[in-house]
Amino acid sequence: MATNDRNGGPSNRLERAATEVQDHAQNLLHKAQTSGSITIDPALFERLYLNPEVRVKGQLRNTFANPTPLALCGFLLATTAFACDTMGWRGAGGNGAASTGPIIFMGGMLQIIGGMLEWILGNTFICVVLNTYGAFWLSYGTSLQPFYNTAGFYSSDPGAAGAASQLEGMKTPAYLASVAFWFLFMGLLTFFYMVLALKVNITLVFTLLMLGCTFCVNAAAFWYNAEGETATGSRLQLTGGATTFTFCMSVWYIFTSQMAAAVDFPIQLPVGDLSQYRWLKGPIVKIEEEQRKEY
Repeated sequence: MATNDRNGGPSNRLERAATEVQDHAQNLLHKAQTSGSITIDPALFERLYLNPEVRVKGQLRNTFANPTPLALCGFLLATTAFACDTMGWRGAGGNGAASTGPIIFMGGMLQIIGGMLEWILGNTFICVVLNTYGAFWLSYGTSLQPFYNTAGFYSSDPGAAGAASQLEGMKTPAYLASVAFWFLFMGLLTFFYMVLALKVNITLVFTLLMLGCTFCVNAAAFWYNAEGETATGSRLQLTGGATTFTFCMSVWYIFTSQMAAAVDFPIQLPVGDLSQYRWLKGPIVKIEEEQRKEY
């Protein structure tokens, strides 16, 4: 009887089965570790990174800090002040000229830095989004400086680089109409990002919706000013400032939610996670879910 148990009895078969199960579990764990997958909840991942959860190689997300709040901080401090400037609060004005420094270094450079760090982590969507708006603020900030002579080219003396030439060029119909096309296509690109953000959360979708409307309203304001209808252009510019302030409040909410999650604050702000809806999931995610069910 004892010999039977050693060679092929029930107890021996049970031990072999337990060993096989343990080996299989270790293999699965090894695959998960080497594939660079993360173990945080998809809803938390999308709140932290504003990017759909994707599988990447390596463990960089577990090694480096989350760069998204840094980029959002720069965006907020430049854009919120610009919104107040555009609406003329407390006598502000000048289309952001007084905020050229924050526009370039906070709205521009901080977003570019954050976007490149997202690229390192493998977060493609938010990498492209942050770099897009970072480059926008860098472009807008440099256009306000006489050194680049972007508006001075449209003045009566295109060769004269100076503040007077810059201001004169900014009022010409050709300059205003040209800038309007830039804002228009920035708005169209933003609406495209808004559709893709349906993979992330509702708050980001609303933010991009309002941002796209802001670009389009400002484009219309430039065109009306170019045609000499300055009264309508001023009203549209005021509307653009209001929509800018609106989506800034939404971004402040996202920023607060991310910082609260980063420090594991006991109060967590909901952002309207959309990762739970299967109809928004792509074929790769669906295949991975089916494979996990098999195990």
